[in-house]
Amino acid sequence: MTRLPTGDDLKRLPLNAAIAYAARCARRVEDLIQPSASFPKADEWRSVVADTIDAAVNVAAGGELAADALAELEERVVQVVVVASEVGSTREVTQTDRQAAFAVNAAYALVHAVSLAVAAQTAASKTNAANKALLSVVTAVDAAVAANPKVRHLADHDWKKLSRMRLGAFPSLGKPINAGPDGPLGPLHGTQTTGSSAPTPPPRPTAHQDEPVPENQVVPEPGPTIEAQGRTLQEERKQLAKDRARLANEWARLKKCRAQLNEKQRQFRQMVAEFKQTVRTASDIRKTPSEGRQTAEEAEIQSSLDG
Repeated sequence: MTRLPTGDDLKRLPLNAAIAYAARCARRVEDLIQPSASFPKADEWRSVVADTIDAAVNVAAGGELAADALAELEERVVQVVVVASEVGSTREVTQTDRQAAFAVNAAYALVHAVSLAVAAQTAASKTNAANKALLSVVTAVDAAVAANPKVRHLADHDWKKLSRMRLGAFPSLGKPINAGPDGPLGPLHGTQTTGSSAPTPPPRPTAHQDEPVPENQVVPEPGPTIEAQGRTLQEERKQLAKDRARLANEWARLKKCRAQLNEKQRQFRQMVAEFKQTVRTASDIRKTPSEGRQTAEEAEIQSSLDG
């Protein structure tokens, strides 16, 4: 089985190249998101996923993406992932549904990688932030391969071409690169004549001997298995479910606080009304005895006059 690059392997690439690598993998499984009994809104999901991949391709090509626009896009993808995870946990899904769910997760990991890569350029610890971006790149590729195992060979083809290009150095963004089928990496699904990338020979130990190897280069470890990928994605889905539950609890708490505030406002208005009524009553009480005494005095004077 072809071994895909780990996060340490990807440090041979600048971040733009790593994003292009993940974006092409996510694009290859985008069409697997199809409507079904479990996912009736898959067309809407595919639109969100397409926007996400377009944004990643744009960033890899040197384009700019405002922070608020990136955050909004990431939130849209998170909402799709949460819904897909909820459906998958409440009913039995088909293989097609699983492929769609993995494709959605690939898009989520991709946009997260873009967000981290952009943030890394101004981070206090640029390398640490860039390392996190590469982990998301690996997750995106693993999810795409889980959606369609044929992506593994195509991803390996992209990785080997990218590793031979001189696009810059990690942890910088590096030179722009066109991740589309008309770019230097070629068609997404292989050559036009065979329908798939031509088989590549097993990597030789001296394949990159002519290129300088960083002193801190780590010996690559075996890539994650499908089972490990599944566990990683399952953990992410559980975390998203927890986040959704936390937001629901927070929303319920805010509604309760608002109800309490409305009740206090009602009580305050009632107190004001009662106070005004008390003032009017007190005024009436003061006025009535005064009128009574005046009448008595007048009666006494009248009596003395009569006497």
